Amino acid sequence: MRLLPVLILLTVAVLAVKSFSILFDQNALVIELPQALAAEHGEGEKPDETDPEAQRQAAMEAQRNIDKEREKRATEREEYAKNIDLLLQRREDQGTREFFTDSEIELLQSLKQRRDLLDRRERQIDLQAKLLEAAELQLESKIAKLTALEQIIKQKLGEVNQLEIDRFTSLVKTYETMKSKDAAAILSILDLDIMEKITRSMSTKKLAPILADMDMKAARALTIRLAQPPEELTIDNIRMPNMKADRSELPKLNLE
Repeated sequence: MRLLPVLILLTVAVLAVKSFSILFDQNALVIELPQALAAEHGEGEKPDETDPEAQRQAAMEAQRNIDKEREKRATEREEYAKNIDLLLQRREDQGTREFFTDSEIELLQSLKQRRDLLDRRERQIDLQAKLLEAAELQLESKIAKLTALEQIIKQKLGEVNQLEIDRFTSLVKTYETMKSKDAAAILSILDLDIMEKITRSMSTKKLAPILADMDMKAARALTIRLAQPPEELTIDNIRMPNMKADRSELPKLNLE
């Protein structure tokens, strides 16, 4: 009977010791767990609001994060600007596929090809207009050169005509100074046209004795010719030779 109380007392003592041991272990675990978590995640720890240095460090860290974000966005904007055409094309393709049917897309593509064709045609027309303008300028230059050449030819012809007139006047004076019989003998055997030109330029006083001493046949033919009006040779009656334009310098135009 005495052993039973002793066993009960020992059991109660053991249970009490176990209870105290478990209680102390739980308190230690509760204290150590936050410290371990704080050590593991030190970067996420909030600064102490009562510490100015900690607040300054936190503000600097926040400003650095903001600057990094701004640089990142600026870089993205630059990349977007570089690839704006590609992005717009992608957006256009996406929008086209999203809002248009296949037949409408084909129609839009056909219209775009037609617009490109019209743009090329417009550029060709502009080029042809420039070529025509250049050809017109070249033609105007050639016309100016031909006009200047015509003036030179007229001047030279005038000089030649004056020389011929001077020579012919000298020839007429030679016949006028000759004896009438000698002059009549020479004129009678000359061509009728030449004889007419010479006698027309002679004075009536000098021509009368020469005509009287000439052969009757020659005198008759000359008299008939002198009774007709003279055929005058003017600059307008001179036919200019055909001048073929040098087309090698003109640009070739494709008007198709």
